[in-house]
Amino acid sequence: MRPEREQPGRPTSRKHISRMPQIETYPIGDVARRTGLAVSAIRYYSDEGLVKTASVGQGRRRNYDLLAIAQLEFIGTLRELSTPMTEIRRLIAGVTNLRDVLIAHLTVVERRELELRGRRAALRALSRLDDPADLMHRFVGTPDAERERLADDLAADTGVPRPRLPDDPTAAQLEAWIELTRLARRREFRAAVRNLSVEANSGRESRREVIGKLLAAHHSGLPADSPHARRLAAGLAQEDTNVPPERPESDVAAYRRLISLLGAPPAGNRVSVEYDLTGFRDWLTVALTPRPLDRGTGSATRTAKI
Repeated sequence: MRPEREQPGRPTSRKHISRMPQIETYPIGDVARRTGLAVSAIRYYSDEGLVKTASVGQGRRRNYDLLAIAQLEFIGTLRELSTPMTEIRRLIAGVTNLRDVLIAHLTVVERRELELRGRRAALRALSRLDDPADLMHRFVGTPDAERERLADDLAADTGVPRPRLPDDPTAAQLEAWIELTRLARRREFRAAVRNLSVEANSGRESRREVIGKLLAAHHSGLPADSPHARRLAAGLAQEDTNVPPERPESDVAAYRRLISLLGAPPAGNRVSVEYDLTGFRDWLTVALTPRPLDRGTGSATRTAKI
């Protein structure tokens, strides 16, 4: 094998392999401007072993690499959130490479953003009220971070979608958020919601879904005495027969009511929907009425609740 010929301006393979990679570093003054930390604070975190000094230049000026800068920015965020130093040490010690530091920092920032969005939404709702004192008393009883954690726990424990306070809520939606997170503390409430989630995933249509299909059929002009309309109406009647009536404001009823409130249009974007329910009731009555051929089968006419 021929030895590699050295080309002008290009090192040979042997020289290239023996050369150590250069790590770019930044002087402490530049790091202070980037992170927003004082030079004295950066020195303190270095002396405490939270970040490593990459090198020391002339005049004993310290230089830092990208990992140290990412760690210092993470520390700055944690200090802004009044995180105790013992917790900062634990978090910094758990991430040893640049990517892990960035991911950990992102997690903290996104969590804080979620809390601030919830606080902004609550302030919007409260500021619209002439007398917000009563609702604010109920709201300030639980910290924002704890409400978000309760919503997380409810979703994780039951399998339902995570509830959220809308960005521009009404006072009723804020009340629903306060009540839902209060109920989420109770083990019995979470168990009831968990059972509801299991039933929803069993493939069985809910009463709301059946009514939605009936409304769509009526709106499309489908005749009430058509086979499809009669099948849908029979399904609604069967649903009313099989499902036992819920106690007033049982845990399941409360959950459904609160989730329905939180999913309503925002305060600044109310949509008015008009529908001829009188016509729909007449249409449904016809769909539920047995045909002459059905009367001999012993089936009775049922009246479904709308």
